[in-house]
Amino acid sequence: MENKALRIEPVSPALGARISGVDLSQELEEESWKAIEKAFHDYSVLIFPAQEITVAQMKRFCRRFGELMVHEHLLPFTLEGHPECMRLHNDQQRPPGLNSWHTDNSGWRRPPLGTTLHAIITPELGGDTLFSNMYQAYEALSPPMQELFERLCAVHDARKAFGPEYPNLQRSLSKHGIDANKHFAHYEPVEHPLVRTHPATGKKALYVSAPYVTHIRGLSRAESQALLDFLYRHIETSEFVYRHRWSKHDLLLWDNRCTQHLAVADYYPRERLMYRMNIAERCALRGALLHEPRPEARGDLPGDGHAARSARGSKSPLESGLPSVAHGVQPRWEVPGDERMERCRAPPNRLYGLVFSPDGQTVALDRPVELEAAEAHRAVDRRFGSTSQTPEPGPGTGSQVPIFGSIRSHPLGPPIGPP
Repeated sequence: MENKALRIEPVSPALGARISGVDLSQELEEESWKAIEKAFHDYSVLIFPAQEITVAQMKRFCRRFGELMVHEHLLPFTLEGHPECMRLHNDQQRPPGLNSWHTDNSGWRRPPLGTTLHAIITPELGGDTLFSNMYQAYEALSPPMQELFERLCAVHDARKAFGPEYPNLQRSLSKHGIDANKHFAHYEPVEHPLVRTHPATGKKALYVSAPYVTHIRGLSRAESQALLDFLYRHIETSEFVYRHRWSKHDLLLWDNRCTQHLAVADYYPRERLMYRMNIAERCALRGALLHEPRPEARGDLPGDGHAARSARGSKSPLESGLPSVAHGVQPRWEVPGDERMERCRAPPNRLYGLVFSPDGQTVALDRPVELEAAEAHRAVDRRFGSTSQTPEPGPGTGSQVPIFGSIRSHPLGPPIGPP
C-alpha cells in the first residue's frame, strides 16, 4: 500500500519541491493526488526521489495530469511498445543534443503542459538540470517592460530547433534515417504570446524558447533581436533558478507553461539514460471530428500502430493532415466536469472540432470560440478546400457553429485543422 506520510519540501526559494512518502508504483489515493496536483501548481517543478517504477507505472502517473503526447519525428527514440516514452540515451557515441535554455516543443501549435523525466542511468559527475521560474522572470520586470511584452507575440519555428544552429539534433535524427530538413519542411511557424496567463494559477509568466523563436512579430529585425537577447539573459538570473543534481530513479515533473530548463551537457562522454514523457495541455472542450474525411485524407487514428500502417501503405495523419473517423459516428461535444453532453450535427466534409481516438489519445486544442457560421465556413475552406455545402448550427448556438478557433497539434506532431 501507499505510504500515507506524504511530505512536500521546497528545494529552493525560486521553485521546486521534493515529494517524499509516496510510491508511484502504486495507485495514488485521492488525497495524495490532490496534494501533488496543488504542489505542481505551487512549485512548478516536483522531485520524486527513489522511484523504481516501470514505464507503464510512469505513464499511469503522468496521465493523472493529462493525456500523453506522441511525436512522429521522435518515434525512433522511443521504447518499443511505448511511443509516448522517449529514451534519452547519451554516451561517447551519442552526445547530448541540446545545451541551452528552452521550454519543450514550443514550435508546435499546442506545446505540452508538462514533462516528466525518470533517471535510469546517471553519471557520477555532471548532468545536472537547471530550472528557471518564468513567473518570477515576469514579475521582476518593470511595469513598462511588462506592458510592452504583454502586447507582443513571438514566432516559433520547429525547423529552427532542428536546423543547422543545432547540429547535434540534426545528427541524432540522421542516424535514425530522418532527414530533418525534409521532415520539417512542411511545418509552419506558430505564434505564442511573450507573456502567457497560466490556466490553473491565473499568474502571468514569460514564454520564450531560444531554440524555436525566430523573431517577434511586428518589430524590425534589430528591435526583435535586442528584446530577445534581453529576455534570454534575463531568464538566466540566478535568483530565478533551481539546479537539480540527479540521483538514480529520481522522477521529475515540471510545468512547461511557467518554467524553462537547461540540461547541462558537462557529463559527456559519460553515460546518461533518461525516460521522458510529454503531457498534453488539457482542453476546455473535448470535441469530435464532424465530417467524413476525403478519401485522400484517411489515415490512422493515434494508437493504431505505425508498423501496421506502414505495412498497409496508408497515409498517416501527418501525411494526410487529418485523422480518420468512421462514417456515421455520432459527433458530440463533451464538457469536462459538466454532466451535460451536447450533441450537434454537421454535414459531411465539414470540420467543426477535433477527433479523440477510442483509446483516449488526445488531439489538443486552444480554448473554444464561437464563430459565425459563414466565418466557420471560410475557415474550413481555407484549410481543406471549398465545398458547396452550408454548415448547420448546432443546438443552442443560434446562428453560430462551435469551432475551435486555433486548433493546436495532433499528438503525432504537426498542426491540423484551420490555422
